[in-house]
Amino acid sequence: MDKNEKHTKLLEIFNDYAGNEGWRLDCNLKNDIGLNSLDLVEIVVEIEEAFQITISEEMQDKIETVADVFSFAGA
Repeated sequence: MDKNEKHTKLLEIFNDYAGNEGWRLDCNLKNDIGLNSLDLVEIVVEIEEAFQITISEEMQDKIETVADVFSFAGA
């Protein structure tokens, strides 16, 4: 899967939880978008399954912004 395909898939996953209304890469997932801890876990699980990767708990704890989601998924 090339970078554009990864980016598209991540947008699909992320939009399922955050919608596609005005979020930016620098938006905080909890404070700006209103995602809760369960949403974040579900997003990580979907990313791991879609890209056949593992995101460690340590890395998950560092995910705060939309950009972090894309970075940890390699897109």
